[in-house]
Amino acid sequence: MSSAAKRELATHQAVIKASLSRISAHKGVVGYMVLSPKDGHILESVGFNNNKEFVSLYAEKLHAFVSLTQSTVRSLDHTDELTFLRMRWRQREIIIAPDLNKEYCLIVIQDQAPEDGKDEAAAEASK
Repeated sequence: MSSAAKRELATHQAVIKASLSRISAHKGVVGYMVLSPKDGHILESVGFNNNKEFVSLYAEKLHAFVSLTQSTVRSLDHTDELTFLRMRWRQREIIIAPDLNKEYCLIVIQDQAPEDGKDEAAAEASK
């Protein structure tokens, strides 16, 4: 690998690390994980109060869910691919962004934020 290619790779990796740092520092983010799309192996995880069991459980379940969702999208339209998925579950919001090159799958889990003042309006109405 040439020195120019090595510098470009190092720059690319630095940009990725900076982006992941910004994501993990965002208000409400519990943590993020990067999974291998092939087998669901955890490539990296940050946050989650260092609870490896929690990360493993989420990785296992969400990898299966992402695989099923990707298959469903392809069965509806064989030219389409899953590019982004956002769902809410209990008090959590789960954001999934599979890489189109199938090198990784980024999953961010955050505490659910109130939707545009709806909670405040409900609290006011209950008075």
